[in-house]
Amino acid sequence: MLFSPFSKYRALFQGDGEKDAGSPSRPPLHAVGERLVPFLTRLIPLVSTGYMMLSSPFFKHFAPLSLPLARLVRPRGAWTPWLLWTLFSLWAAYHARGEDPVTHILLDHYAPVSLPLLVFGFTRAALGRESLRQACAPLVALGATLRRAAWSHLFVTLLVSAFATALLGAAVVAAAYPRYLPFPFSDAATTAYVGALGAMAYGGYFTLGATKGGRGWGLFVLLILDWLVGRGDGFLALWFPRSHVRSLLGGASVMGWSQSASTLALMFLALVTSGWAVRRVQR
Repeated sequence: MLFSPFSKYRALFQGDGEKDAGSPSRPPLHAVGERLVPFLTRLIPLVSTGYMMLSSPFFKHFAPLSLPLARLVRPRGAWTPWLLWTLFSLWAAYHARGEDPVTHILLDHYAPVSLPLLVFGFTRAALGRESLRQACAPLVALGATLRRAAWSHLFVTLLVSAFATALLGAAVVAAAYPRYLPFPFSDAATTAYVGALGAMAYGGYFTLGATKGGRGWGLFVLLILDWLVGRGDGFLALWFPRSHVRSLLGGASVMGWSQSASTLALMFLALVTSGWAVRRVQR
């Protein structure tokens, strides 16, 4: 039997033994009270402490996160169609298992297609298919500052996107690796790390695009620019996440930059685009 912290109070509802072969005996009412009072004296302080913690200023800072999280989990979220690209990457990796190197599968399917589109879908869903300012309007109406509301949407977008793309990257590596070889834990961990880092850069990147236009149509513009310009290796490609993700996954580098430099570039893009998006929405 599993341990239960309330096991010793189970006697409140069970008899102490059987008087005869019939029904079990029940404790008298005063015995129930004697056992129930110590339980309540321990439970009430726990409940009051939990209420005080939830009403403290520390937890109030996380209240604005509820709106973008609710938009993400609602039925028919804006990110649902883009999950097809996730299944596409897994199918392509499984279909090419043992035939193509894992690096080619990551560079052909995961990095240029599934990673940006999945983050794009999460960003659109967290914003409710609106611009960043319009998405923050309900929180501002409830008393939150525009700056806090914008950072709340950014935090949820970056966190959920990084977690999802990291899992997808590790799953693609697992599906693409031949069965007769041991599981590549190091490759899966590296791909998950690169996917999470790229997702954070893409999250700030797309949120910045959502500050332009009535319904955040700037997202689509930046998505197209990332596909067209980020595929190169020149100076303009430095400013798009696709080129640095490609370099970290074993593809061509950007202007001869090392993988360490591309890692720093993705961190820089994530910070700059996120801060720029918050600054634009405050104007």
